[in-house]
Amino acid sequence: MNNIAKIGLNIKNLDWNAINFEEKYEIYKQFEQPVHYALNKVFKKFPAIPLEKSDYTSIAWMAFDEAITKYAAMKTTKTLLSFVIDSIVWKCTDYAATFVTNHHKMLNLSTLGYVWCENIGDKDDGIHETTMKMVLEDYFSLPENDEQAQVLFEEYVLGTTQTEMVKKYDITRTKLKRVLDKTISDLSKILV
Repeated sequence: MNNIAKIGLNIKNLDWNAINFEEKYEIYKQFEQPVHYALNKVFKKFPAIPLEKSDYTSIAWMAFDEAITKYAAMKTTKTLLSFVIDSIVWKCTDYAATFVTNHHKMLNLSTLGYVWCENIGDKDDGIHETTMKMVLEDYFSLPENDEQAQVLFEEYVLGTTQTEMVKKYDITRTKLKRVLDKTISDLSKILV
């Protein structure tokens, strides 16, 4: 019987909250390969968000701690290993999903011509900013783009809600979504 299976049998009889941190960490280290499997699974689902494996590792520890507490209290047919992997995947997926929503969107305001004060005088930043402006101008000048695409994209980057944009520019929600989806998709292909 492997170590994880032995731990699973002992967890039911263990008061997880009474154990000190070092002992918990020793148990966590025995789950290193399954934890990395769960993290890789999530990392592959969300490759384009600004999170690294180290970010997921801290979430995995919290998920592991929570999973052990729940597993000890539950009567389940799942093995401890399966329960831990599922808990880590779900917790990390929930965390990563928050970066996909508009509430946590990462903005690159340099694309709109804004310059942060501390970057003034840095030659490299000026080159990148100029290049970015040229790419955006070229993209928005293409005839297959909607005439409102640039304005809508700038409003989107500045955080204007879709409801406000629909009212302000007198367009349908469907058209707004179509234009923004196409613009974001095209720009992500060009800029990545």
